[in-house]
Amino acid sequence: MRVLLIATIVLVVAATAAAQQALSPFEDVPPWHWAFDAVRSLAERGVVQGFPKNHPELAGNAVTQVYEAFAHATHTSARGWAESFLTNLPSDWPRPLERSRVTGYGITDREVRLQGARGTVTYLAVVNLRGANAVSGRVTVTVVRDEAGRWRVDYATLAAAQPAIFR
Repeated sequence: MRVLLIATIVLVVAATAAAQQALSPFEDVPPWHWAFDAVRSLAERGVVQGFPKNHPELAGNAVTQVYEAFAHATHTSARGWAESFLTNLPSDWPRPLERSRVTGYGITDREVRLQGARGTVTYLAVVNLRGANAVSGRVTVTVVRDEAGRWRVDYATLAAAQPAIFR
């Protein structure tokens, strides 16, 4: 009886954790976004649908999602969110995320160039940092499409382009 009770508790805890981690079918709506629950609900009911996972628009959007994770680094989902949009993580990961001082960002003039499963995204980034002046500049990063069709940002190119933010 005791084993059955323990097994039941473990299953309930696992199911609860899985439900809490369930992401929206919209890969670009983070769990901390004010519309997350509404978007997920509408998608589950078939009212709205987004781009297919491998759509080229999502290659450029992956960059935005990395900045979004760094701007919400203290959120319980930030690490998983960042990792789902990054590849080629540094050996000291997740330390760069834990050290994040990003309080806000703006990305404009985005240009995406893709060739097969690889490409580049070039954009103007203005990043607000806690306790420092904003960092701005033109950035070019490499993106790759993984085996699941999801676009990911090569972390090494991101850290090289903006070391004050991503190292």
